[in-house]
Amino acid sequence: MNSAASIRIPKLEEEHKALIDGLNGRIRELENHIHHLERFLGHLKVQHKAGEISDETYKLASEYLNSVIDKTIQEKKDVENTLNLLVSPPKEPEYKEQEPEPAQEPSKPEELTSGHDEPLVVKVVSQPGEE
Repeated sequence: MNSAASIRIPKLEEEHKALIDGLNGRIRELENHIHHLERFLGHLKVQHKAGEISDETYKLASEYLNSVIDKTIQEKKDVENTLNLLVSPPKEPEYKEQEPEPAQEPSKPEELTSGHDEPLVVKVVSQPGEE
């Protein structure tokens, strides 16, 4: 059993490193993609200001580019969060045994009164379907 684990551990460490390298590569790709999209959006604005493209075309293209940029930024954040989990996994919470609370004497039921000197009478009626 020990030999099987000693064979698997280095393989898992290799896969772990390869996964981290792959995620780092993906982050670089996403950063590059965001940069290009933002430059394209800038060129689009210049073309619009110069009157080369109409207001409607500019509006549609810029809305689309902004949505793609937002989605790409979100993907980059997701990949970074995953990478952070792989690089520094969260620590297991430490559980402390709670000391049992000292037993308390049961409290005496209070007697309800109606404000007069007579005890309050409550009648419990079962609902239809309860039995």
